[in-house]
Amino acid sequence: MNLQWTIIANCAVVAIYTVLGGTKAVSVTGQQQMLVILIGMIVTAFLIAAKFPSDMSVGDGWAVTRELGKTDIADGKWDLSNRYNLWSGLIASVFLFLSYFGTDQSQVQRHT
Repeated sequence: MNLQWTIIANCAVVAIYTVLGGTKAVSVTGQQQMLVILIGMIVTAFLIAAKFPSDMSVGDGWAVTRELGKTDIADGKWDLSNRYNLWSGLIASVFLFLSYFGTDQSQVQRHT
């Protein structure tokens, strides 16, 4: 299919169900999209586990990732030379949330 016409057709369908169904239609489709995302994440996890060697369990895979430092969630040390730590994430999140919740139409319409 032609990408341009696919985008136009999808936009038309979304505009029609939004006009006809209002915010309820938008909310229901948002829930459906979240369900698709969650199912995709679960299927992906099973597909990754299925690709493990036959003598390796999920626990063994987790141990390997832990040894490589891939499970470290947040570094709590205050270090200005480290760009990626808990504090830089929290400070950046404040500005992200302020910009998102204060200006995005999907958030503003919830308060009116």
